[in-house]
Parts: sequence; structure tokens; C-alpha cells
Amino acid sequence: METLLAQSPSHPNALVCCPFHEDRRPSASIKHNVLICFAGCRPKTGGKGWDTIALLMERDGLSFVEAVRTLL
Repeated sequence: METLLAQSPSHPNALVCCPFHEDRRPSASIKHNVLICFAGCRPKTGGKGWDTIALLMERDGLSFVEAVRTLL
């Protein structure tokens, strides 16, 4: 997840910038390889956060298969 976002939290509870809205200050966390935005962004699928495949699909407009191939 950190590689996809080109950000790495400095410690486990550190926040990162959300790729789905303009962040002046980091507003998202990465826990168990899931990105959760505390500023109100939600995945189009209606879930609570994005895993790596959902992030690529939504951010880059990829299909499921394309997202999986990107991760290989």
C-alpha cells in the first residue's frame, strides 16, 4: 500500500495523505494493508476503506484483472 501511495507512515499510527481528495494535512491511515480516510472519503463500493486492488481500480480506473496484473 505504501508503495502505491508513494508514502510511508513514520510509525504504525501515523497518517498519510488520502489520494481521493486534496489533503493539506494527512487524513488517512493504513492498517492491515487497508487505506481508511478520516475526512469522509469512501470507496465507490460502499466499504469502509480500500485494499490495494480497490485502490488501483478506483484511483487509476482499472478493471479487477488489470489491477491484479499491476500488482504482479
